[in-house]
Amino acid sequence: MINICIPVLNNYNGLLDMIYAFEQGSLVPDHYYVIDNGLKFDPADYTFFKEKKMTVITPDTNVGIATSWNWFLQNVPEIRIISNDDIIIRKDSLKQFIDGLVVDKFCFPEINGGMNSFSFFYIPDVVVKKVGLFDENISPGYGYFEDNDYHHRMIMVDENIHPVPTDMGHVGSTTLKNMTPQEQALHHAKFRRARNNYLRKWGGP
Repeated sequence: MINICIPVLNNYNGLLDMIYAFEQGSLVPDHYYVIDNGLKFDPADYTFFKEKKMTVITPDTNVGIATSWNWFLQNVPEIRIISNDDIIIRKDSLKQFIDGLVVDKFCFPEINGGMNSFSFFYIPDVVVKKVGLFDENISPGYGYFEDNDYHHRMIMVDENIHPVPTDMGHVGSTTLKNMTPQEQALHHAKFRRARNNYLRKWGGP
């Protein structure tokens, strides 16, 4: 089973474009899990989702990235791939990534020399057992620096990320671009708070 796990806040068009792209690929996911942190997504509006197996979790409020990722880790079986809602999928992207997986390693797609490793990643149970879940106190209800924290903890227990050459893209900052100026100001304040939480936890960058 190939399970794609996607938290979404307000980039619903990007989410739909990405899922449709997955469905056109040479290898198609078996199931999609979506956590709707924006509380605006209704799969009943889209005929496609009535035909494809999909689970949509709608929390009472925006639970943030770390909590969403932890839900996937605790409830979704392998092969479990966690993705942003702004990844550009091409015909052979998923097949290339699956073919290049190292089953007991944290894997991410390497694109043109590198990609944000926590934007699209495979994380096996053996790594979760060794490293633990994501720290939900770094950026509660939001999403920054919990990836830095997790990578730091991986290195401390002799784990590291494994790049897989993959024809894939990443738009980046789509959530921020879809915010009003007031929401962006709040975002920047939360970003600084998350950074300070990270620095307090580890005593440095």
